[in-house]
Amino acid sequence: INFSFSMFCPITGVIKTTIARDEFSKIESVLSLIQQDMTTETSINNINLLQLILIVQYLDNFISKDNAIRLVEHPVIKDFVHLIDKEYHLSHQINYFAEKLSISLRNLNRIFKTNTVITPKQSLDYRINSEAKKLLMQSEKSLKEIADLLGFGSIEYFHFFFKRHNGMTPIKYTESIP
Repeated sequence: INFSFSMFCPITGVIKTTIARDEFSKIESVLSLIQQDMTTETSINNINLLQLILIVQYLDNFISKDNAIRLVEHPVIKDFVHLIDKEYHLSHQINYFAEKLSISLRNLNRIFKTNTVITPKQSLDYRINSEAKKLLMQSEKSLKEIADLLGFGSIEYFHFFFKRHNGMTPIKYTESIP
């Protein structure tokens, strides 16, 4: 039995794919966790684009590249997304990535504004946040080790970043995982 998805992703365009039942079960369990996380009054009031992107990105991890249809074909955006996937832990500054792509920050922002509904900084923050959640869920590492792996200068900044994007501290997030 196959399940078909068609949804909008602000970074990569519309994704249409068919996936197997076992892959769908994995995705369904993650969506269920996200739904449980969104039942608190704080999270309902703070639902934002980055939470939606998290869902789309997680689904995208299960999608075979042969089945996906990408509408955003701008090479700079593709290169940027690929670069932050590889080097998000090296810098949290968009200037770093713009320089690596040999493009001005102004042009990078202009290209994103023309082709997507988010900024390059939102895209980078989303990537860092999704990796933080993954590490908190799947590893036995300390918060200090996770902060270091993600490229945070201090554990305090990691706490600030995580709470700003998720409405709770990393410790509360780990405690909320079944």
